[in-house]
Amino acid sequence: MDPASEQWYYAKGGEQSGPVSADALKRLIADGTVQLGDLAWRDGMADWVAIRDLSELRVAGTSGGPSPAATPPAYSPAATPSAYGAAGAAVPQGPCPETWLWQSILATLCCCLPLGVVGIIFAAQVKSKWQAGDQSGALEASRKARTFFWWSFGVGLLANVLAFVLSFAAEMGGY
Repeated sequence: MDPASEQWYYAKGGEQSGPVSADALKRLIADGTVQLGDLAWRDGMADWVAIRDLSELRVAGTSGGPSPAATPPAYSPAATPSAYGAAGAAVPQGPCPETWLWQSILATLCCCLPLGVVGIIFAAQVKSKWQAGDQSGALEASRKARTFFWWSFGVGLLANVLAFVLSFAAEMGGY
């Protein structure tokens, strides 16, 4: 991609702006509207970076040293491009995997507390990982939530059947 045609996003004073061309962003830097301590991001970058650290945005007459601007806001690069529909944003394909949350809660309350709690923990991770674009992580969390739900259900069922049998045997032994 031609560097001049790249679309940039920038964060200044807690507000995100963009997309703008590299030339337009350089003009904003040159006239002082955007400071060297502000953050910038474009498709292909892993994270937001201070403008002073981006050689492709250097403007004649600006120094690469620290600027007196306030500490730049911390933005999540995963949330920002998808908010503007930028290319390259991780967009999950297909439906979100089953969370197993309500099943894990029920198993925790009725069956086996320790295994059910672990199931709830994994179930709570499914949607957030899916929405962050971590499809394999979401599928793995769903698989683990399902496994712990069934283990919790099985252990709880076995414990209840055993308690019933022992109670019944004790009752019959009393006659």
